[in-house]
Amino acid sequence: MLNRNLIVAGLVAGILAVTGCSKESEDSIDTAAENVGNDVSEAVSNAGDQLQEAGDAVAEGANTAVENTAEAVADGATAVAEGASDVANATESDPMAEVEDEDQQY
Repeated sequence: MLNRNLIVAGLVAGILAVTGCSKESEDSIDTAAENVGNDVSEAVSNAGDQLQEAGDAVAEGANTAVENTAEAVADGATAVAEGASDVANATESDPMAEVEDEDQQY
């Protein structure tokens, strides 16, 4: 749509320049061209803002995912450590428990 507005404004300005027009018409064309330029500038600015917001949202989502993953890994490591500690404590309290378990496997 923006390109269309620029093309239309350019064509109108060209036609009026070729045919020769009054000062009022030239001023109207200049005003229209300036308005189109302002619209383009505003659209570019808005697009930049929207890109920044999208980038921020992606970064926030990535940070949340990393935090959740790190927390899950830490919880898993804690569970493994607790399990190893339980096994070590059980073996220390009854050294024959491990031997009996091995005999029962066969």
